[in-house]
Amino acid sequence: MKKIGFLLALAVLMVACTLSSQYSLSGKEPVLPMLLGTWHNAQSTSEIVHIKAFDKETYQLSMLVNDSLKEGFKAHTNTINDQLIFTIEPDNEKQRYGFYMLKIWADSLKMYEITSPFQIKLGKDQEDFKSEKKLKKFLKKYTRSEAMYDDEKLIITLYKH
Repeated sequence: MKKIGFLLALAVLMVACTLSSQYSLSGKEPVLPMLLGTWHNAQSTSEIVHIKAFDKETYQLSMLVNDSLKEGFKAHTNTINDQLIFTIEPDNEKQRYGFYMLKIWADSLKMYEITSPFQIKLGKDQEDFKSEKKLKKFLKKYTRSEAMYDDEKLIITLYKH
């Protein structure tokens, strides 16, 4: 997924290009204060994301894009191989969990799609995991590579408001 509108991408759960699964990762981590707040896309002043704590382990995302407010997205984090995995939770039974890697600095947030060479070769967006254990094994394998952080995998860079 090239650098299209972040909020538009979230609105469709951003599963068109990144890893998705019917399974989530257990062991949600506590909400990170550095993720909370209002973020904006430096390339588009009409895109704003507000992240707040829904509970101790879950984020709630509200997005404003072109004066249209989208609310109700929930997400959580897990750490695998010292990489922060951001899981966007489905809002209905037909959707799947979407997985992304985050890099956070003091005032910027970069979101990367997670793909495997298998997905790229076959043009496949979804792995057919048989369990959460297989999902976690996959993430342990493919989140180690520094190639995950090249411009091709970067979806968006956001800055604190």
